[in-house]
This record gives sequence, structure tokens and C-alpha cells, in this order.
Amino acid sequence: LTPNPTATPVPTQTPTPRPTFTNTVLPTATATRTATITSTPTPAITATPTTNPNLNPLTGLAVSNPALLQRRPVQVCIDNQPEVRPQFGLDRADIVYEYLMENYYNTRFTAMYFGQDADRIGPVRSARLVNLQLAPMYDAALACSGASDRTRWELKDNKKIYDYIYLDTGIDDPGINRYFAAYGRSRAQNTILLQTSTTAVHQWLKDIGKEGQVAIKGFTFSTEKPSAIAATTITIPYTADCCSVTWTYDPASGRYLRTMNGEPHVDGVTKEQLGAVNVIVVYAEHRPTNIVEDQLGGTAIDIVLTGEGKASLFRDGVAIAALWRRPAIGVPLQIVDATGKPVPLHPGNTWVEIAPDINFEATFK
Repeated sequence: LTPNPTATPVPTQTPTPRPTFTNTVLPTATATRTATITSTPTPAITATPTTNPNLNPLTGLAVSNPALLQRRPVQVCIDNQPEVRPQFGLDRADIVYEYLMENYYNTRFTAMYFGQDADRIGPVRSARLVNLQLAPMYDAALACSGASDRTRWELKDNKKIYDYIYLDTGIDDPGINRYFAAYGRSRAQNTILLQTSTTAVHQWLKDIGKEGQVAIKGFTFSTEKPSAIAATTITIPYTADCCSVTWTYDPASGRYLRTMNGEPHVDGVTKEQLGAVNVIVVYAEHRPTNIVEDQLGGTAIDIVLTGEGKASLFRDGVAIAALWRRPAIGVPLQIVDATGKPVPLHPGNTWVEIAPDINFEATFK
């Protein structure tokens, strides 16, 4: 494990003023459509909140072992640089969040595990400021390989705002032999490749006395297909030579199958293409900061996930224009229509693509 890059130890975050951009003018109803928010309420369908104690509130599916739901959810930061693909364990996550890193070049994942275990998760990488938003949504434990000085302080020590359960390799497992394991080195950066498992992270939670059931408010689910615009192909225009994403609907499985840079994105264990029953694009403000994140001087992005903003939900081969809403740090992000009514997801796993709210638009056709 390489040492964390030196960051400027400032007592408070000092974001630089956000530059003014001109919003991209998007074409209307063409062969490739862009989902926009309208005042049309979601079509009335039967929505079922997950009140059954044997239903996973993150997926709306019954679990094979109800004891799984008596544990704390686990989130793990996973690398997404081209050289480390295929990753391990993304197919076992209930929810995967994808977000841009410093310099807006590559993306990273935070995968959340609750309703099923994963024997191998990785490559585990360092946390970013967005993780200060993601774990408190579900009172989850966060496991990662470390963080820059300031981000680590926020995660580990700043209890005034966040009460974080944060597993850090460098602090909690410096020998990489209790909760993490090394399985090689990356070629480009010559950094140790780390992996973990849900069993290992839950053991850590037991060791520190933080394991146990927590109250989770999940999504609303319905199996009824909504009446909406067809969307069989979704394009998420992250960096073209690194992380451009395409989701293609597969009617046979009822899932969107994931492609990266034109190649099927597969799991490193099963070798099967990754898929999602629900794909949500969340448009959020990306604020610049002066927090140094890497050895090249790249500075952290503060992604604002409180308040509300535009969202697009893709399920069952259709696109639904929506809003995301999250009034406070300690509550989950919800998907609602223009009237504030929850928009149901289809029972199953979900990928959340977090995107800038200006000069960026996911397209579908």
C-alpha cells in the first residue's frame, strides 16, 4: 500500500468560487432523447413500500436468510481505472454508486452490500468527499484503502457533523492481514491491489462493537411496468477514453447490461456481464475545493447530495423523468415525481450514476 499523498492540512474546507458555465442546449425529441423534468405526475401504479421484515429495503426482494438484514449495511470503495478491470463483487451489491474523481477524468464506485454476501470485493481504493454523503444515508459502515489527509480527517475524526463508522486500511489493518488482503500490483501506478469481503468487514464491525441492525428507509418498488418513453440504450458520457458507459436493455433478464468503452463490463469472478434492474442518473452540483487528492495535485470535488435536483430513472426498458430529493445528511436519497410522490423502482439491484448538473446529459434511445 503506497503512502497517502500529502494534502494541505487546513482546519476547514475552503472551496473556491464555482465558475459560471453556460448550460448545454439540448435538442428536443430526436432519435436520441434526453430526459427532462416536466410537471407530469408519475402514472398511477401500485407501489409497495418494503414493510415486510424479510424484504430487503434496498432491493424490494426477499432474502434467502433473514439474519442478513440484522446486520449493518457495508459500503466499499472500488477502483475503476481501465487497467484494474474486471473488478470483483460489483455483481453482489444491492446498490452501486458511480461518481467522477478529481480532474473529472476517471470514475470510482461505492458498492453497498446488505441482502447478500460477497466473498471477494475489489480492488479496494481510497475514499472521496462524496463518501461523506453516501454512508450516512443508510447508517452504513464504509471500508476503503485510506484517503487524503483532509478527507480522512472528515471521515475518521470530524464527529460534529458525521458519526462515521470508517474502516481504513492504513489505520485499522496496516499489515493487510486482518480485514484486507493484497493480491498484486497495478501496472500503471505500482500500487498494491487490495481486496476484502463482506465477512471481513462484518468481523471488523463485531471487533469494534458496531455490528447490529439499523433502521433503513429504502426505495418504493413495483413490478408493474410504467407507461413511459422507451429507453433500450442509455449512454452516460463520462470520459471517453476511460469511463464512457452504455447500458443496453435485455428483455430476457429484465436488466440493463453494462458496457464500458465499447467492451462488456464483466465481474472478475463469474466473468458474466454486469447488469442492473434499475439505472438512476442523479444530476448534482459538483463544487471545486482546495483539498489535494493525488500526487499530481488534483483537487477534490464536493458533490452536493442534499436538497433536490433532476434525475432520470430507467427500468423495464423505459425512461422516467424524475427528481432526487434528500433533505438532510442522515436520510437516504429518494426518487420522486414533480408532485413529490415516490417513483417506484422495479424490485432488484440499482446502479446510481452521479453526474454534474451542468454541461452533462445522459442520453437514451
